[in-house]
Amino acid sequence: MANYNHIDEMLTYITAMQRDCVAGSDAYPGFYHWQESGMYWTNLVSDANIQLDENEDMDIRIYTVLMRLFIDKLTAGFRGEKEAEMYTTISRVEGYFNYRGNGTRRPFLASATYPNGLNHVHPIGIRLEGWALDVNAAGGAGGGNSADRWLSVVFSLQVPFAISIEEDV
Repeated sequence: MANYNHIDEMLTYITAMQRDCVAGSDAYPGFYHWQESGMYWTNLVSDANIQLDENEDMDIRIYTVLMRLFIDKLTAGFRGEKEAEMYTTISRVEGYFNYRGNGTRRPFLASATYPNGLNHVHPIGIRLEGWALDVNAAGGAGGGNSADRWLSVVFSLQVPFAISIEEDV
């Protein structure tokens, strides 16, 4: 069987979810991206844990995806405006990625673009584990002064894949 690129496909589905969750934001599957303005996401697969599913001839690969949402430059807006926007957005992201409503396919990376989700996601589904603030994120190649610094949030998303141990990956 030919190699199947789980990571690229997973990141494609995640970026579609990010665009749905935060209206007007851009989303990129890679971690190294910069833009001058506007809310945007970058993504990095930081690790994977592999477990054997004892009931089947399957591996469960749990990928950790660090999803960084750049809110805006630290110097943007009125005092406290971007901070309030950030906390509202964090709440929206938590609710969106952990939604488990009746009939939803969101735990399987479903979005408006991909309404059925991704087939290889394990039945336990995705889980947003937490987030951390970064008020010193450099938004550009130079990123030397405070005008180039961005307010950002890094979310940790767990994505479990069910992979046949006979599959050549």
